[in-house]
Amino acid sequence: MRTEETPDLAPLETAMELLDRHATLNDRYRRLVSDARPVFVEPAPRTSQVRGVAKKLIVLVRAARGELDRVLTPDQVAAVERGERVAWSLLRDERSSAPAGPAGDQGGAEPR
Repeated sequence: MRTEETPDLAPLETAMELLDRHATLNDRYRRLVSDARPVFVEPAPRTSQVRGVAKKLIVLVRAARGELDRVLTPDQVAAVERGERVAWSLLRDERSSAPAGPAGDQGGAEPR
């Protein structure tokens, strides 16, 4: 059961599975898919896990972008694009909710 705070990960999972089944991915990219799978079955994944999956999906989409129209149907391409939009949305939410850093920036990074 998902809580109010846990986003719907179905678009991310669908996109990742389509890429795994149809795109030409090397072992490094396939490892990203296998690393993400446990998060999809987790009843209440941590925010850091969800962000990690979002980042992985963005990397995978970028890696397969050139062949998507060739290996996927238009509906499947739309599903991958929806997953990518959800991923970017999750990452934008992360940045907008980050505490202000010492200089008042939104990154929350400490000075070096």
